Amino acid sequence: MSRTLCWVSSVRRCQQKVILKVLISTSAQLKTKFITLRRPRSVRRRVLWVLQLIVTTYLPAVLPFADTDFEIRMSSCHTIEHSVYINASATAVEMCFTDLELMHRWLNPALRCDPVGSWTTDLGGRSRFVIRLPLIEPALQNTVVEREPGLVVWQFKGFFCGYDRWECCPGDRGGTQLINRFEFQIPNPLIRFGFHTFAEQFARQDMKAQLSRLKRVAEEIYHTH
Repeated sequence: MSRTLCWVSSVRRCQQKVILKVLISTSAQLKTKFITLRRPRSVRRRVLWVLQLIVTTYLPAVLPFADTDFEIRMSSCHTIEHSVYINASATAVEMCFTDLELMHRWLNPALRCDPVGSWTTDLGGRSRFVIRLPLIEPALQNTVVEREPGLVVWQFKGFFCGYDRWECCPGDRGGTQLINRFEFQIPNPLIRFGFHTFAEQFARQDMKAQLSRLKRVAEEIYHTH
């Protein structure tokens, strides 16, 4: 019985390797062709977005890659960090990432933050970040693991694992310098490949855009109250 299980596991791992290699090769070719086609930019963006969803979301939900033990040649830990100067007090800025209603004013519309129990950013506070996609809504489970005035660090688990750090620092011009550091690992090799192939640059741009929206919200609060 044990030999049979070992054989099945070995065959399954071989199948996973073949599938992943084919996806990597095919996806890279498709991406190159669609980028170089003389089409309106909006069309190319839609096509790449569909490919991104297929590789990063739908296929991992169907194919059994969670228990694979083979490695992808890339670093296992990644960091995206952005900062923005905000002409507002640290208190006003902190409200924007601790008040749930204010958060949804600057979060990407495709994201939703749902509290688990009562909403709180105190130590141990739990929530879920949900990605709104057609048919399925993958989510990250978050827990506040570090909390000080002007600082919140969420630990998240799911298809991404890591930490999301938000920190208010004194600004050189008297306002507040907000630093957002997103440090993460992607356990699933298929999602990891899809993220680096299609979504990493988009994620960096989106985080930067979110900070710009947060800046507007914080300055509006500060100067109208």
